[in-house]
Amino acid sequence: DPIAVGDMPSDLTFDGQHIWVVNRNSMSIQAIDPTTNTTEPPISVDRPTSIAFDGTYLWLISGEGEETTVQYFTPAKP
Repeated sequence: DPIAVGDMPSDLTFDGQHIWVVNRNSMSIQAIDPTTNTTEPPISVDRPTSIAFDGTYLWLISGEGEETTVQYFTPAKP
């Protein structure tokens, strides 16, 4: 069954506990619990485009052109 997330999901990554989805048009990221297929509340992010996990941090690219930023944070259950 499909899992409802925000508008225009464009990227995802797995941190070992949650699947993180970039909801591009909703300007948010959102965690999915893959064991229950339930979503956590979205986290607002300005113009998110992609996300990755390096084993320690979630890395998020947001913005466009000269206003593009890269930020990182430790994943935790939202």
